[in-house]
Amino acid sequence: MDDELERLLDLEQYSLGVREKEAWLVRGLNRLTAHHAQRCPAYARMLEAASQEPLDGARLDEVPYLPVSLFKWIKLASVPDDEIFRVMTSSGTTSQVPSRVYLDIETARLQTRALSSIVTHHLGPRRRPMLIIDQPGVIADRRHLSARGAGILGMLSYGRDHSGRRQCLPCLRGSLRAGGTVGRWGKTQRT
Repeated sequence: MDDELERLLDLEQYSLGVREKEAWLVRGLNRLTAHHAQRCPAYARMLEAASQEPLDGARLDEVPYLPVSLFKWIKLASVPDDEIFRVMTSSGTTSQVPSRVYLDIETARLQTRALSSIVTHHLGPRRRPMLIIDQPGVIADRRHLSARGAGILGMLSYGRDHSGRRQCLPCLRGSLRAGGTVGRWGKTQRT
């Protein structure tokens, strides 16, 4: 991980002003553009076809972008297949074709670290009672996860007593009676 990203992850959440935050974002996206252009031939070809060399944009609108629908149709991975740690998929609700994002172990670790910083900023360091209601199959294959499954796994470490409804409901009631808060996270489903 580069030093600038390390410094960013060490900052207190929401401590940057809008201009400073955008400057960090533009620098980071410029580094990522160059990184992926060097390591993903399909991405490099797209940049070349769009006549956008991976140069440093001065503003956010100057950084090359990709339509997110490309992740449904093209394998865009910047690591060799044997270094893919996890494949994240979208729900595919719009086109019935899920997007696929390929993560290496370092990227997964950085995502976990960023999530921890954000969640503990809002919830504090104490683990809270948690009730998760979903299908068990959502997290059955941890190497190939949907965004929903990844969200569930990501939030598990911030909760306690989430082993089942019978064990969790009295714990949640007790927390509410004691003046505690209960977080709610979920996904809507079409009927």
